[in-house]
Amino acid sequence: MRRVEAIMPGAKKVSRRRPRAKPLLDRSKLRFAGWFVAVAIWGFAGWQVWDSGWIQEGGGRATDRFVTLSTLIGFKVEQITVEGRQETSQDDLRAALRLDRGTPIFGFDAAAAHDRLKKLPWVRAAVIERHLPDVVTLRITERRPIALWQRDGQFSLIDTEGVVIPIDDIGRFGKLIVVVGADAPPHAKGLVDFLAAEPALLPRVRAAVRVGDRRWDLYLDDSMHVLMPEEDAGSAWRKLADLERSGDLFAHNYSIIDLRLKDRVVVRKAPPEAKPADPKQRNT
Repeated sequence: MRRVEAIMPGAKKVSRRRPRAKPLLDRSKLRFAGWFVAVAIWGFAGWQVWDSGWIQEGGGRATDRFVTLSTLIGFKVEQITVEGRQETSQDDLRAALRLDRGTPIFGFDAAAAHDRLKKLPWVRAAVIERHLPDVVTLRITERRPIALWQRDGQFSLIDTEGVVIPIDDIGRFGKLIVVVGADAPPHAKGLVDFLAAEPALLPRVRAAVRVGDRRWDLYLDDSMHVLMPEEDAGSAWRKLADLERSGDLFAHNYSIIDLRLKDRVVVRKAPPEAKPADPKQRNT
């Protein structure tokens, strides 16, 4: 079930652990059923005329009159509901929407608000809907962080599409895999997908280096270098997991495991007291 909350200016921030956020806008008055139906019918007809562009063509003065009149009879924002918010702050949503209680619902520029929402770091997609007479619904789809991209000594958070999520506080995502290479971001999802197929082995992966826009080199436990093939990397990864399940692969002090050939596995033991390879020092 999608999480639904409401936004209201001046409300205190609500912990994410609560199943439902405290309403930020609630309706301030009740309307009789007959009056509501009559106004709704009038408002819908007015909206159709306004949305057709006829009023705009008649001049801004007519538009202003229509918006003012509609507000007087109840067509003004009293409630804003939000679905899909996890990382985006309520303050950022308020600033992007630019909506307060009492804002004329027909005067709200949803297209401009949509453009502002798409500029927020976590928002990948947004849908804004008016529900007459007084409700605005916002549904957002947020970016899902998948890896940390290391480039020129700097780390950036990237999502499933390989897009950088422009936030400064990436420390809490330190457990994500580090990918290295200019073309690593668009291939990161495929990498994580085949690694996740072997959940017992996945936690050992510390970093993945993209080699020649063709394949990955993996670094496990800061000491093992695994060369993956260009094609069918998933099968090679399963082969490595099978080797670990059949014996204690990581107890043999291997420094390199080469899986690039389908019919064999080439291994090399680390020399005595050798320092582990550091993918961060590689030049890609």
